[in-house]
Amino acid sequence: MIRQRARRSGPFVGAGAGLGPELPADVLAGALRQALGAPAGVGHLEQLLEVALSEVCLVAAALLADVVHDLHLDLLEAFLALPSCTPAGVASGHHLLDVLGLERLAPFHQLPLALPAKLFEPRAGRLASDEDQHQHQSHEEPGDRNCERVHARECTPLPWRRMDLELTDEQRLIRETAREFTNKEVVPRARDNDRNEHFDLELIDKLAAQGYLGAIVPREYGGAGLDYLSYALIVEEVGRGCSAMRTVVSVQTSLVCSSILRWGTEEQKHEYLPKLCSGEWLGCFGLTEPDTGSDAANQRTRARRTDSGWIINGSKMWISMGNHARVALVFAQTDPEKRHRGIACFLVDTDQPGYQPQTIHHKLGLRGSDTAGISLDDVEVPEGAMLGQVGDGFKVAMSALDSGRYSVAAGCVGICQGCLDASVSYAKERQQFGRPIASFQLVQEMLADIALETEAARMLVWRAGYLKDSGQPNTTETSVAKLYATEAAIRCANNAIQVHGGSGYVDDYPVERYMRDVRVTTLYEGTSQIQKLIIGRALTGIDALVPK
Repeated sequence: MIRQRARRSGPFVGAGAGLGPELPADVLAGALRQALGAPAGVGHLEQLLEVALSEVCLVAAALLADVVHDLHLDLLEAFLALPSCTPAGVASGHHLLDVLGLERLAPFHQLPLALPAKLFEPRAGRLASDEDQHQHQSHEEPGDRNCERVHARECTPLPWRRMDLELTDEQRLIRETAREFTNKEVVPRARDNDRNEHFDLELIDKLAAQGYLGAIVPREYGGAGLDYLSYALIVEEVGRGCSAMRTVVSVQTSLVCSSILRWGTEEQKHEYLPKLCSGEWLGCFGLTEPDTGSDAANQRTRARRTDSGWIINGSKMWISMGNHARVALVFAQTDPEKRHRGIACFLVDTDQPGYQPQTIHHKLGLRGSDTAGISLDDVEVPEGAMLGQVGDGFKVAMSALDSGRYSVAAGCVGICQGCLDASVSYAKERQQFGRPIASFQLVQEMLADIALETEAARMLVWRAGYLKDSGQPNTTETSVAKLYATEAAIRCANNAIQVHGGSGYVDDYPVERYMRDVRVTTLYEGTSQIQKLIIGRALTGIDALVPK
């Protein structure tokens, strides 16, 4: 259940205001504040309105039973500050209380809660404002854990809001829809696309039609306007079906769209995001170079200023969707003397002679995805096609990788779940010594191990998503999720093959493809070793990434 911060509206907002003449002033300053577990500074209603919905309601039920009957409906509207995304089909106050799990609120159930219909109209989400995110952005070293602006739902909850592991009705519907779509459209194509190294543009169009290429992009720019947890649910299901298609979702949404959303001008957002979210255009993220991997600040690609804009020369390597992208985010050095402070990120039109991609074949896994090496020969970029300013490029890259690591982790949870589903099914069907192999203790041990890894990885991803949705810094937590989920998926795939025996070594079953596909996840979006250094820096305050 995702709760929202109460709105600052209503007839009684203000210091010293009360719920009614019957409510003693010392209740707000004493018992109510203590019951809420709110900070000591919460002593009047204006601050109290910042408290999460259900916590306020529960306290009201416990402490205000005598006065709650006297509350008018307009006061209830302002006091409860109903969630901005009430699930579809909720048409009454009683139903809302049931949906929110507040069935214990007997005093409220005795009220004629015929709340205004406008309360049940969904309101569009927004990006947190610059003021909201000021404390979460780094103005010093670009690699800082706070170098990030995250997508937040309307009215970012307070930091002391509790994490709730129960999905909302909307999120459950999103997960079920993604599961059905994956089973119907993705799974049946996965093996043949892998065998034939086929980049399935028709399936990508179907992903776009589902809204999966811009899930976290606000609706005003053509996206679905979903929260990060909902996005993870989608990526998990698609990743369970085919990691090659999950890569399309991750690159398009987490690397390309999120970068434009965070760093782009309004003109750039309106020009690029609707085309990317609809699937009309694909995008790619041109950071890695033949000689530049984990040392992302050491860009060899050069950008030279001209009278009309910039000229870019250089090369990129291991670029997903590089052959099919209509726009490429290309990182280039404008002044080598400035090192990472001289890097800029450009929105490059790939429909020009200087942009020359070449397909990379014979990959271990992700054979159904498009991977390219790109040569950039006097590529022209107009003045208005830069994300941010000169010197912001490294920050653009690091903030994008935070989002990309999250989606990779969620996709690996899907691989873990796929391994579990396939192994349990096979173990119950496969007969040896006159009984199903699922009845053998050591087989059950492997199944239990896969289940354990799956659940642990999922909870770490959900924690990172919660932090993103609540507007809190999450670079370390995202690295923890990425590190654990990717390594766990490798272990799950290995155990799944062991459960399947010889049958797991061929592509009649998906587990061998899981093993091949998952291996790269510990390499891109930051290797497992880079994730450990990020975590270690957060623990010690010492940056061991670059030796002094």
